[in-house]
Amino acid sequence: MRRNYRTIIKVVFAILGALAGICACFLFAKKYHNVHAAVWAGVSAVFALFFLHIVFSVLRDIQRKIPPSRFIIYKVVGAIGTIMGLSVFIAYLVIGATKKESVDPYGSYVVVVWGFMTFKWSLFSMLSARSYYKKYTLADENQVIVNS
Repeated sequence: MRRNYRTIIKVVFAILGALAGICACFLFAKKYHNVHAAVWAGVSAVFALFFLHIVFSVLRDIQRKIPPSRFIIYKVVGAIGTIMGLSVFIAYLVIGATKKESVDPYGSYVVVVWGFMTFKWSLFSMLSARSYYKKYTLADENQVIVNS
């Protein structure tokens, strides 16, 4: 059986992204007391796990029992996360620039990084759900139902 290396890369990077987000969440909450960075690192970890869930659910669905409507829900959740991540990225970038902050773990620029990471994982979730939705609807159109 040929291994799909693209899927393996997706899984490995999603696990690394989730671990990085969880570790950063605890680090910024406990050591640096930067609640905003901790929250957005946690949200980034949640979207990395959501992306991992989408990939694993499709891998385990050999008989194509996932309804295509579920991927529409995944796309909506990914779109909401993308909008949130992008708005956090822009908002904290403006806050950091207007306050003329330096780059330190207590400032706004760290939140910019985690806003971008949230944007990235939610965009990956939305795009993979879109791709799987197309594959599932194409598979449904190609199936022939015979009524006896």
